[in-house]
Amino acid sequence: MAKSVRQGRLDDAYDRLDEIAALVKAPWPVREKLRRSRENYKLMSDYAMTGGRDDTREQRYASLGREAIEIGDIMLREAKAVDTPTLYYSTLRFERTRPDDTLATLLSQYRQAVDADTDPVTLESLESRLFNRLWITYPITDADAEAIRSNVIQSQSLLPLHARRLLLSAIMLGGMDWTDDRRMEMLLEAYMANDNSELSLTALSAAVLLGLAGDKYHIDFAEWAGHDDTSRRSKDLKLVISQIAGAYDTERIRRKMTDEVIPELMKLKPEIDRRISELTRDAEGAYLDLASIEENPEWEKMMGNSALADKLREMNDLQMEGADVMMSTFAALKTFPFFNDPSNWFMPFHASHSIVRKAGDKAVERLSRLVESMPMFCDSDKFSLLLLTGHMGGVGFSNMLSGLEEQAEMINEEARAQLDAALKERVGIVRRYIQDLYRFFKLYRRKGEFKDPFVRIGMPLDNPTLRSLFTGDTDLALMTGEFFFKRGHYAEALPLLREVAANGFPTPELFQKIGYAMQRGGNLDGALEMYQNSDLLRGDSLWTLRRIASLLRASGRSAEAVGYLKRAYDIDGEDISTMLALAGALLESGSYKEALALYYKADYLRHGEKTMRLIAWCLLMAGEYERCREAYDNLGKLPGGYTPSDLLNLGHLDMIFCRYAEAAQHYASAIADYNYDIDRFESELAHDRIVLEKKGVPPVSIDIVADRARRIARGIED
Repeated sequence: MAKSVRQGRLDDAYDRLDEIAALVKAPWPVREKLRRSRENYKLMSDYAMTGGRDDTREQRYASLGREAIEIGDIMLREAKAVDTPTLYYSTLRFERTRPDDTLATLLSQYRQAVDADTDPVTLESLESRLFNRLWITYPITDADAEAIRSNVIQSQSLLPLHARRLLLSAIMLGGMDWTDDRRMEMLLEAYMANDNSELSLTALSAAVLLGLAGDKYHIDFAEWAGHDDTSRRSKDLKLVISQIAGAYDTERIRRKMTDEVIPELMKLKPEIDRRISELTRDAEGAYLDLASIEENPEWEKMMGNSALADKLREMNDLQMEGADVMMSTFAALKTFPFFNDPSNWFMPFHASHSIVRKAGDKAVERLSRLVESMPMFCDSDKFSLLLLTGHMGGVGFSNMLSGLEEQAEMINEEARAQLDAALKERVGIVRRYIQDLYRFFKLYRRKGEFKDPFVRIGMPLDNPTLRSLFTGDTDLALMTGEFFFKRGHYAEALPLLREVAANGFPTPELFQKIGYAMQRGGNLDGALEMYQNSDLLRGDSLWTLRRIASLLRASGRSAEAVGYLKRAYDIDGEDISTMLALAGALLESGSYKEALALYYKADYLRHGEKTMRLIAWCLLMAGEYERCREAYDNLGKLPGGYTPSDLLNLGHLDMIFCRYAEAAQHYASAIADYNYDIDRFESELAHDRIVLEKKGVPPVSIDIVADRARRIARGIED
């Protein structure tokens, strides 16, 4: 049916809808809506047949097409509502048992309960019911819209702020299940109608996520934001998108925490326990006050010698940049029964909540006020902390409270030093809301029943709702592409960076990044082209010249690579890596004497086994066999002795002089050093066979000697 609409065959679409209506036994209001829609199309079509002019025909035709798709969705939803076991349809069936409880009546009941200062538990039950009702309502009727507008959207609303924000999330969540343009309109209206940052930014964030989740919303965010980059709409839209893009990196950070940071901490645990035991007892064995122990430099040394220091430093840097490093920590705290209700994942934290009041403890109330003021925790994590207190002993609770108070003081000090506290506050509002949503879509026990919008932020150019925003705003595309690139999401960064370049704003650095992203994705030809484009714009980049040369060498074009590496060598003739790369390209292209001179220079600047082996191989290739033998003799005198590659190359040298018995012995020794991995030996020999044949070694001799080496290695003969 939708296909017929897209193909411009509305009559066929209506015929199909009539068939579906009969099949699913659509209720009378749906059939009536279908009849009116078809009649309107017939009237418009009949008038068009007369040749009459109608300037609104195109818009009306598009509107009728959308209406036909909506009717189809309504009927499909009706069919699924019969016995589909998901939470959405279970909630829908429950709500249908209470037909008199419309959104308007439920909102009225809630307002009256708030005015009467009803107990928190009753209020929260009404809030959950309102959330569920608004979530499953489809489509939003005129009466529904009016009730929502007056109670949630308009700035004069008397509903508590936390309830209004909760219901904005319900508007968003319902629009992810079934496309309803009215939901998108209401979210954007709520953004524009309110000066309160928490409400307006929640609405805008919800609207963008709704656009990410659905392909059918008829909103052009670029047109909505306007062309003024300094406007409130434009700035806030970029803020929201940057924070949603930031959430895309959360899973990578979570894996790093669970797979790297925590295992490293566990490795250090025995040593940490031992040192704590030593530091907390005096000479007589009595326990000391931990607060009296001064900082010990041995701790820093112990951390620095482990792999943990760099990982912790990276986590700290990510947190300073606003990354969500707490996801893995709080994931385990989302199993409380509180989080079985989907509405609680979207509930803004507030000290009047029953979880806080139920505790009744002054220390818990003190904790709740403290947690409420801390910007690093999103709302669902704040609830997790409060729920955790019921499972902690007195000492554990006191320690947590003291630690949080110290951290809060540090944060307040930083906030006072901020030059743009207002901007930081707006960033924090969006970030915390995005984190709440991210936790719901990733951690909720029935998350598989919901469409996850976060998986699509990595492909904004593939999303009809956001595409024009990124194609029309180079700064936004560059900002998002740079973020993905920096975090190692090269496949996601590539189309955005290419979009920037296509819009006529290429820089050498941009071409470098496009090339690198292509290279990481396996497109080596494309990467080479981008690196060469960068080189045309800026010809003195050692990084670019080396990359070009590396790709040329990898594709067997070492002679071309020499030219780029000579340019790099002219820029920095003392750089060892450039020197060795140029020598390698010269060696591969047959310029042995030039290569040898560079290898000797590199060995003079940084003498070591690596350069000694390169010199020995180059001497072999250059036909300097006696000097080559001397070079390998010197390698054999090193503490580690010969490597398997050395033994293989000594065998090659024997082959060139027809010393086949000696060659077989060297090859057999190489096999032994390869842990008797015959396949590896054969692979290495096959790689060097072309060299031996060019040196005049008959192919059959190579086969015979290799066969003998395998027998010797297996101990069949001496």
